[in-house]
Amino acid sequence: MVVTFLPSTLEIGVEHERTATPSTCTVQAPHRAMPQPYFVPVRPMVSRSTQSRGVSGDTSTSRGSRFTTKRVVAMRKFLRSGAVLDNRDERRLAQPATAMPARGRQSVTGDTMQNGVGSGHALIMKWRSLEESALQTETRSLRAIYAERKELIAKYVPTGIQTVHARAVEELKQSDIASRALQAGADAPEFELPDQNGKLVRSADLHARGRVVIFFVRGRWCPFCVAQTQAMNASVPKLTELKASLVAISPQTVHQSYLMADQHHLQFPLLSDAENHVARQFGLLYRVPEYQQDVYRRVFVNLPFLNGDESWELPIPAVYIFGQSGSGTASVLYARADPDYMERPEPSEILDFLSKTSC
Repeated sequence: MVVTFLPSTLEIGVEHERTATPSTCTVQAPHRAMPQPYFVPVRPMVSRSTQSRGVSGDTSTSRGSRFTTKRVVAMRKFLRSGAVLDNRDERRLAQPATAMPARGRQSVTGDTMQNGVGSGHALIMKWRSLEESALQTETRSLRAIYAERKELIAKYVPTGIQTVHARAVEELKQSDIASRALQAGADAPEFELPDQNGKLVRSADLHARGRVVIFFVRGRWCPFCVAQTQAMNASVPKLTELKASLVAISPQTVHQSYLMADQHHLQFPLLSDAENHVARQFGLLYRVPEYQQDVYRRVFVNLPFLNGDESWELPIPAVYIFGQSGSGTASVLYARADPDYMERPEPSEILDFLSKTSC
């Protein structure tokens, strides 16, 4: 079974066949919003019991087939609307689909769930409501949204996958990376990065306009980053009232940033930090451990493709507020960096700080 998650990939275990590097036949997505659904079952899952009985079929005649010629054409149109196709995807779509088992027989065994392999269409459907909700305006606090997602992760994500991510977070905490990150009172680093439209944004120009809120996210594939980005986006009117501007920085490519900004109707610049140069200046950079890289590959988080480099490096989530210091230079007024990607400050905390601070 091959499953493509669009645009965010949940932290679950699904085997796939895509290589880490896209082929030369890559078809880039057009610049427009991503349609539903968020995942595409390229080949349907067949239960072990069905496979053992030798059930098979082709795309046009099998009683259980999921993909007719018309559906293959429709699938290609959908993928081109927001995904990235390579020649291997095209060949898979053209292949005969294995017959689906009779209704009610499709299942995921306990062994499969625990090992995080072949989670199956039924499990993916349970996640669909979570991903689709990302497009809707949220009135809940970020803490409430995260609590819901953590609950779903605990309920549906295989234990082995959860253990891998928990281990990576614990190692980051033990490395004390947060204390080495840029702290309050430090001078503001200078940078120049392209936004989602390719326009260069200079830090000096941002500081010249007043206070600046900068937050770092891992990418559009991370549901926690998406939730934070949406929450911050909803705060733009209040930030404007407080005479503060908002900027997000991510290691993903400009194209990925465009898709994210377009889908979520972002009202602020989403900057692409190629090779994480700015994240390194802020002291936020770490390399994804190899054991976690394997999990990301299995859930289709192809960081070398999404970020445009082979480093497998990411920033830890962080939020900074910059303002003019007594000497007239921009400095850090507020800093919060957390090695746990499931912990972010509430937008209300940022707004409260700005309302009580003037500079």
